[in-house]
Amino acid sequence: ETGMEELVEHLPIGVLLLSEGLRLLVANPAGRKMLEQIGAFAENDPDVLTHLGNVPVSSLVGREDDAGPHEIVLEGHPRRVHVVQARPIGADQHQWVFTLRDVTQERDSQARIQMQERLATVGQMAAGIAHDFNNIMAAILVYTDLIISDSEIPEMSRERLKIIQQQVQRAASLIRQILDFSRRAVMDQVALDLLPFMKELEKMLVRVMPETINLKLSYQAGEFIVRADPTRLQQVFINLAVNARDAMPNGGSLE
Repeated sequence: ETGMEELVEHLPIGVLLLSEGLRLLVANPAGRKMLEQIGAFAENDPDVLTHLGNVPVSSLVGREDDAGPHEIVLEGHPRRVHVVQARPIGADQHQWVFTLRDVTQERDSQARIQMQERLATVGQMAAGIAHDFNNIMAAILVYTDLIISDSEIPEMSRERLKIIQQQVQRAASLIRQILDFSRRAVMDQVALDLLPFMKELEKMLVRVMPETINLKLSYQAGEFIVRADPTRLQQVFINLAVNARDAMPNGGSLE
């Protein structure tokens, strides 16, 4: 019996023993700590447990046909989530054992996993769309090249076709960026010189930033070697640039 008491005392879940009148008889340390967060007692009798969160305790013990766990959510900062389960004990079933678990971190982890799965799905969709657009751009580029090679095309039309070529190449470059951005690969760290990396990134950012924002890359000559995943590092700087753009709706300078 002493060993069982010690076991209950050290359980990471809350354990409460209530009498028929919902009077709290025993609570282990974890249970007492959780009661401080979610428990409410009768004003005229501080031993009678009336609520867990906004859930009346009487409704928990009156569910003989539905004794499954009940979720108690405390809105706020941070938002807390507990799961409570009640079980009658004894021959006359006039006493109840409540188990309480704080599942806040568990729910947060589940939410993050679900978000990551949704992002992965969106990334796959973006990659599929980007591939389709790439094929379309490639076809446009091929036929533009064929038309330009026709010696009977007037010079004015040839110049316009060259503009089409340039725009298609820019579109293809942006599509490659989308593919890189949506790639969900394992972290692939390599030795990387930041300067040429940033120069290439600057070329891409100049194309996608509004004309009202002046982009400037400041640097000194030399090697700036880091170990990093190029795709994820690119995402970092793109996110920073996008945040800067959003912070300057009327334009400005991004250095």
